Amino acid sequence: MDYETRKAQVDAQVKEGLNQIFGVERLDAFPSINRFLQIGLASHLMHREAIDACLPSNSNFRHTTLFTSSAFLSMKEHVRIAMPWDDHYKYFAPATGKFFLV
Repeated sequence: MDYETRKAQVDAQVKEGLNQIFGVERLDAFPSINRFLQIGLASHLMHREAIDACLPSNSNFRHTTLFTSSAFLSMKEHVRIAMPWDDHYKYFAPATGKFFLV
């Protein structure tokens, strides 16, 4: 499968996940917030283990779609922290949890 096809699939997966959390109507009404939410989702996925370690097991937050949907955890393999001017990374690079600064 080529890069562009796979990228489109992951983009669709992210969009569907955000729609599950916030609703299609709300996201369509405020399209400028989508990029911010994508970054927030990526950040959540990068820090998921730390969040799990400090969030009480009886927390209501653990019962939200963000924690209960397996679709979100499967997205983690596509998350990488990099700056926009870093043109040397690929869309599907392994998650490293590091910031790449030029």
